Amino acid sequence: MSEVAIRPVSPDQHDAVMHYFDMVAYADNPNWSRCFCCERIVDDYESRTKEQNRTLRSTLIKSATANGLVAYRLGRVVGWCHAAPKSELLSVPGERSADVGAIVCFVVLRPSHHASEPLRNQLSDLVARQMGKALKPERVLFTRDLPKTRSAKIMRRVIRATYMGKEPGDLSSLENPTAVRAITEAS
Repeated sequence: MSEVAIRPVSPDQHDAVMHYFDMVAYADNPNWSRCFCCERIVDDYESRTKEQNRTLRSTLIKSATANGLVAYRLGRVVGWCHAAPKSELLSVPGERSADVGAIVCFVVLRPSHHASEPLRNQLSDLVARQMGKALKPERVLFTRDLPKTRSAKIMRRVIRATYMGKEPGDLSSLENPTAVRAITEAS
């Protein structure tokens, strides 16, 4: 398998990132195709259109004011993470500070590994070392499964909504319904 490279988003990546949002990111769930990772950064998300969110994301990227990480594999964008200070994320619970992250990692362990505080700390420290202290997870939670589509795509929106205590929305493309409960039981 080829390497995945993680880079902070920048204006020179605009076209590739917007293509990813338009054609790849929400291909498995059209209901989220209007998001463009604006849900947590605007107060009026529910009343906004796809075009408004796309324009906002495009403007943020072009102006070098977007926070986020872009994953590349074989020269193509394969992932996006809205890595931002918690002060920018309007509906994420916890302390509001520009230097505090809002990253929560859900980890499925191999059968040969067991959940423990030392392992939790080791994983958190590994992220901080490899990606920077600002991206150190606020929480690392162990779960027995992650919700996936039939094509094995992880359903991040279901994880996010379940973690936030919200309704996860349409689950018709979910391959493993028990994974939603596994997220609520993660420790």
